[in-house]
Amino acid sequence: MPVNVKYCALAIVGVPYRETSVKLSVAEVVKGLTSWDISNIDLKEKLHAFITKSQIESKNTDTGEVLLKYEDADVEYRVLINPDVVSVRSHIGQFLKSPSEHKLLAYGGHVLEGCGEWVLHDGVFSLQDLVEITNDIEVIEAMKAEGEGEVKNTLTLCTFESGPWNETTVAKQPFARVLDVKFNPGVTVPDTGLVESLENFLASHVLVQTAFECLKPSEFNTYIKITKPTVIVFPGSKGDSALFAVKGFAMLVGGGFGNRSTFWRLGCHVDRIDAVLVSHIGTENLLGLNAFLQRKIAEENVPEPGEKSSQEEVLLYSKLKNSPELGVVYVNCPSSRGKMTRNDSSLTVSASNEANYMLEHLRVLNIKPSPCLAIAGGQSVPTLTLYQKVGTGKLDMFVLNPTQNQKELQQFLLQWSGNKTFGSVKNGMKVGGKEVIVPISSYTSICALLIWYPASPSEPIIRVLFPGNAPQGRILDGLDRLKHLECLKHPHSTVDDPTGRKPLKKVEKSEKSSVNSSTNASEEGSHPPSVVNGSACDDGIHCNTP
Repeated sequence: MPVNVKYCALAIVGVPYRETSVKLSVAEVVKGLTSWDISNIDLKEKLHAFITKSQIESKNTDTGEVLLKYEDADVEYRVLINPDVVSVRSHIGQFLKSPSEHKLLAYGGHVLEGCGEWVLHDGVFSLQDLVEITNDIEVIEAMKAEGEGEVKNTLTLCTFESGPWNETTVAKQPFARVLDVKFNPGVTVPDTGLVESLENFLASHVLVQTAFECLKPSEFNTYIKITKPTVIVFPGSKGDSALFAVKGFAMLVGGGFGNRSTFWRLGCHVDRIDAVLVSHIGTENLLGLNAFLQRKIAEENVPEPGEKSSQEEVLLYSKLKNSPELGVVYVNCPSSRGKMTRNDSSLTVSASNEANYMLEHLRVLNIKPSPCLAIAGGQSVPTLTLYQKVGTGKLDMFVLNPTQNQKELQQFLLQWSGNKTFGSVKNGMKVGGKEVIVPISSYTSICALLIWYPASPSEPIIRVLFPGNAPQGRILDGLDRLKHLECLKHPHSTVDDPTGRKPLKKVEKSEKSSVNSSTNASEEGSHPPSVVNGSACDDGIHCNTP
């Protein structure tokens, strides 16, 4: 409930991805707290009181979220550490509804490159999100009541200046017409001793979760057995990932957003991921993948139980080591590392920096990235057989984009190897008479078509297109080079009837019960995968996947 005090401050510390980011994050928050230009009270005294008298109002040991609170007759301080998106929206809404005359909203933590969106452990928070909250009827009424009279109430907003988070853009927002908004006014308390004490105090409450805490081991040491072609999409707030699987083969497409990989809850029950397709280099694609790779590295450092280890220790070891085996990783990256280095001294989450982390993780895991390119100038797309097993079927992949020696690809790899911000290019299409500009990382995105040919000639051929972030024109150009494939010319196709003219085979009652007991990834199927003890991998021929 809103507290009737004259001064109210809400500070938010974003998700700390690494130990090096803790000090940087709390420093930004302290910069905001010490920049509050308020009169009639001693700001130093109030900050000292916050350090010595604040209490933990709530704590979530599962996510690491902590809420610190201090309140007296004049001021209320709330510091929200490592919250999720829902929690941030809720606390900001309550904060804006409070009857306080002077408010301070400060953020310290990772932000996305270019747009400045606040990075939380399950998503992001943008200026548009803040505008949406201020458009709530209750918030509008509260701000109207506060803004009446000759002098407007004040809102001091302190955050990393990037994208729309700047003084000019903030001043144009609807809430700036009701409140006197001050954006990053600058430090007003130059007491270095106080600043250091405040930073140390806040840092003591910021917990960097381990790889095993972000991607928790399952309580059940079981594997999913997939018997039919299956595509599972794992939605995320900023980026999705997908798993394509057939009997004996699984491919992960993208890693999703955040350090709690969206695919993990199911992925930890897959015994092997034979291939990973990194379609494009972007933060919405790499953060989840890096979290998975970090866990793989952490598993290698888990000590094996000895002869005198307890049953509980042996069980814990088996749970911590339960991530899927990892095969080939398809990603188009520079052949030479050049100037590519990780930057641990910045809170800006950039695609190039996350890509460098990915390459470093793969190096530690002794996995060499494999390029994924289409042949330039060809009339058709060459076939890459990913998996084949007698009696089961064959899985082919056709890479539609990018092409070898593509000038945009060479430009992209040059920017990456030079640790430069990725640029943009024209995609060759016009909208309203204007050339469409797209990020170069999207223009060079991998677009791949998977075709599953089952061993049974009467079963349907399965076609799955993973477009990545490739522009529509690039996708259509690639598909045009596959027009010779008979199975792409008809809605339904089988090995013995590529044209799909024969009537579909009716499934007998006994077959239906058998199909329903396993994962069915046909176009009608939506049954959950069955779980069995032990390994689900059937030995086959994993072409191009070690």
